[in-house]
Amino acid sequence: MGRIAVARLWHEGNSFTPVRTRLADFRRREWHTGPAVAGFYAGSRTELGAAVDFFDEDRSLTPIWLRCAAAGPGGPVEEADLQVILAEIVDGVHAAKPDAMYLSLHGALLGSETLMADLALLKRVRRALGNRYLAVSFDLHANLDPSIADLADVVVGYKTYPHVDMYETGLKALRLLRQAWNNETKPVVRIAKAGALLPSFKMRTADGPMAEIEALAAMETRRHILDVTPFGGFAYGDTPCNGASVAVTTHADRATAKALAHEIAKQMYERRGRFAVHLPSPAQVFGDLQSRERPAAILEPSDNPLSGGIGDTTGLFRALVESGREAVFAFFWDPELVRKGYHWMMAGGLSDEVLTWVHTGGRYPGREARRAVFEEHLDALIARTPAEQQVWLIRVAGWNICDAEGRAWLERVYRARAAKIPNGAETYKERLAEIDQCIAVAPLHQPGLGAWLKGR
Repeated sequence: MGRIAVARLWHEGNSFTPVRTRLADFRRREWHTGPAVAGFYAGSRTELGAAVDFFDEDRSLTPIWLRCAAAGPGGPVEEADLQVILAEIVDGVHAAKPDAMYLSLHGALLGSETLMADLALLKRVRRALGNRYLAVSFDLHANLDPSIADLADVVVGYKTYPHVDMYETGLKALRLLRQAWNNETKPVVRIAKAGALLPSFKMRTADGPMAEIEALAAMETRRHILDVTPFGGFAYGDTPCNGASVAVTTHADRATAKALAHEIAKQMYERRGRFAVHLPSPAQVFGDLQSRERPAAILEPSDNPLSGGIGDTTGLFRALVESGREAVFAFFWDPELVRKGYHWMMAGGLSDEVLTWVHTGGRYPGREARRAVFEEHLDALIARTPAEQQVWLIRVAGWNICDAEGRAWLERVYRARAAKIPNGAETYKERLAEIDQCIAVAPLHQPGLGAWLKGR
């Protein structure tokens, strides 16, 4: 009876997100080991859901459930937290001494220091596993380093985007692993890079260039060619192995695997121009809407939290304000601001006076470009000074209100802007006058401030 170790570490890392992914993020989403793994994933259309069914159907193989962890897309994993997870998986392999292993990975995992984290894990797992068989599955958006081919005996990946074949991918990886364990095949892998960074917006597999690539790969998967997976890559994972690639697993035929991987990678490269996205600017969109009578919905995914964004960019909002159009704007994602608003409402503070409020960036260091952009349009603004002190500017009941430190900071911002352009003083005269007229209140969010304002 074969003993198969199973582990999972699934995370898509966005290098340009200022918020790092922490161990707590994994614990909130997927964080299981031992018998709890089967209970959690059973019935799900995921790789691990397939694993549960696979071992239920084949009692000749016994699963050893090691750490299975996943977090939603986000910034790089904090290095110390990443090392905790890697160490637990590798220590589990050492302790279990399995006959073979299946790893469910994303392929775009990165740490704050370890940029090619999937590769780092595979190297350590291979050392712990020795020469026993290792099957690995990846997301279609994996950024694969070609050296992974020398570490894994089987490599398969999702063939669909949106991803509706997670279950099938996991099941195929385990079936190929079983064939190798039963000495029915001697799998070998080769990976070729396409030499292109492809935007994921046009990576759908129902039609377009990626559909053509997937069709080519499917045509080649026959007889001793066990699997062909094109990987579109994840362009926002800024690592040395970033970019599209193709993995081919064959039965004992490295030459064919290498040649086929390079041929399909070449086809991806030749289609690279068709993956380019040409979108109108927000100003063009709102200008076009001027001639329409019916309501319109605008979808703008560039700060999408499901691709590691944080939902606080303000370019679209700026264009909306400047267009003067009425709209429901639902692109900011700020649970902390909602929590604070509820707290102040219950405390009887500002909320009864503030008509609308929004967090316009500055939640995290390095976000200075979006600070103090919309204070003339909003009833409330939250920003941070370079010293990371909170600055509030509230426009309510006709008054401009901020704390003393905030007023000084805003004045410095506008005077610096005025100094950089011709006639800057005249250009910013009105804004500077408004800042001079600000009422300084400290603390700004004190209970009873609403009543104080009414008395003015």
